[in-house]
Amino acid sequence: MLYFRIFLGSVFWWLWIFPLLGQGDICRKAAFYNVENLFDTVNDPASQDGDFTPDGRYGWTEERLNEKTGHLARVLSEIAADLVGLAEVENAPVVERLAGHPAVAALGYGFVHFDSPDPRGIDVALLYRRARFRPLAMQAVRYRQLPHYRTREMLHVRGVWQGHPTHVLVCHLPSVLSSRQVRHRAAASVRFYADSLLRADPDHLLVLMGDFNANPGSRPMKLIGQAAGLDNPFAALYKSGYGTYLYRGKWNMYDSVLVGGTLPGRVQAQVFIRDYLIQPDGPYQGYPYRSFSGFRYISGYSDHLPVVLTFAE
Repeated sequence: MLYFRIFLGSVFWWLWIFPLLGQGDICRKAAFYNVENLFDTVNDPASQDGDFTPDGRYGWTEERLNEKTGHLARVLSEIAADLVGLAEVENAPVVERLAGHPAVAALGYGFVHFDSPDPRGIDVALLYRRARFRPLAMQAVRYRQLPHYRTREMLHVRGVWQGHPTHVLVCHLPSVLSSRQVRHRAAASVRFYADSLLRADPDHLLVLMGDFNANPGSRPMKLIGQAAGLDNPFAALYKSGYGTYLYRGKWNMYDSVLVGGTLPGRVQAQVFIRDYLIQPDGPYQGYPYRSFSGFRYISGYSDHLPVVLTFAE
């Protein structure tokens, strides 16, 4: 195991770097990445996406979309996960473009996506390596305690992951700008759904990944953690100073991969960090390298860092 110290803004992180390319005894890898506004360039009258058009405030063109897609594909090619949950994707065409990018073509990704009632039109999706994961059933799941609230729905995919029966849940909980009641009800709904799967299929692995817009130890994450046998390996990393989203100089671990049920091996968790994912200068120096500074395009990757979970047998 290698140790590196990287200076990011005013925060020192000791990084535990685990193998990322299926070496040794690593046989299953899942990742989650909030890719920050991966929109197409077409104005959809059913959603509030007008800012992300060539004539919109972000001047979102095919050239910029292609560049961002290439950036994200670079990240995914280095992680090389069997399963990748995505947040803030607009529709199936942008997910298909990412899955089919030459940088990740060798990984052979298929994908699952459903349009959600989110006002901005952003959804979650799942990429899966066809050679390693076989989906058997899939559905979009609305939050049980928020039946009429317009937000991105949870994605549930049941399948077989290298011979192991697996439930995969991908979610992007309501923003911290939402009311406390909304956030708590969404978290309670995730807890209820995950708990029902764990109790019905104790022989399955459950992988719950997402941008929870909440840190480990917060009320929403405690609610989710009440599901039977569900564990968050990223809680310990957060206590050690790790994070995925930097706000006003404070690192937050909003993105996590939780596991429960029958695990196929011991768990290793990491925040995926590379120099090119960190803003080198400007007002966001030391932050995750985002696509825009205000409305000015700075050609970055995302305002979140990806997280990776591996199972070693």
